Amino acid sequence: MSVVPNRDRSTGCCYGSSAIEDDFVVVKKTVKIVVLGNSAVGKTTLINRLTIQDDTDYVLPSEPLTVGAAYTNVRLNDVECNIWDTAGQEKYRALAPIYLRNCDICVIAYSLVDEASKRDITIWDNLISTHSPNAVKVIIATMQDIRSTSSKCLSESDVVISSLTGCGIQQLKNILSAAAKAMV
Repeated sequence: MSVVPNRDRSTGCCYGSSAIEDDFVVVKKTVKIVVLGNSAVGKTTLINRLTIQDDTDYVLPSEPLTVGAAYTNVRLNDVECNIWDTAGQEKYRALAPIYLRNCDICVIAYSLVDEASKRDITIWDNLISTHSPNAVKVIIATMQDIRSTSSKCLSESDVVISSLTGCGIQQLKNILSAAAKAMV
């Protein structure tokens, strides 16, 4: 949370609908979360799953690949968060630094059915280290519901999720909520 000078006395606020304390407006921090990973690892579907209120009748959306980036708002643990969905295609990787600017939390997603996406975690991790070195990093393994039993992608520290079944979604929400709460 930060305090900025009040610029507009007529509305009582200069930045949204924040409370006024004397001649200053209290601006609550919005936590910026960026989801990175290779193309088709399930980033958009994951974000859709994180933002729905009632997951009992969840249906996977049939959406095309993300072009560039998109973002949505969600409340986690009473903290307002912007979740940025980035394109994973190699031709869009040069845009990642733009979205990583002032990022608080970075989620790196890889697919349990795509070994290359696991290998490319280092690429995403290096981008985060270069452009948002203070961000909290969370690595998630997606597509748990269709994972081959012989898959060796998984490591002990990764969060394993299935956007289809909801497996691991609450665990990820808890991790993101705790990290977001610590930042405000």
